[in-house]
Amino acid sequence: MSLASCNPGINLSEYLRRCALGKNIIVVPGIRDLIINVKSIISNLNQITNKVNNGTITILGDNLKEIKEELKEVTIKISKVVKKI
Repeated sequence: MSLASCNPGINLSEYLRRCALGKNIIVVPGIRDLIINVKSIISNLNQITNKVNNGTITILGDNLKEIKEELKEVTIKISKVVKKI
């Protein structure tokens, strides 16, 4: 279970059910960090969207460039993790 704890979304009950049913449990190292990165990017997009909808900001160029770079980095990391599986 200590290995499975690094797999977000799986708790002890789910782990035990999978073990009892004989299903494979895949632990993906580094996936938690990737999920945190994606949630951060989503949060940034939500903040920008709210500001645009409220009329607080109208120019998005720099904000979108930064988010685009973050998404590119996370996409590369996700591809590397998926290749290991």
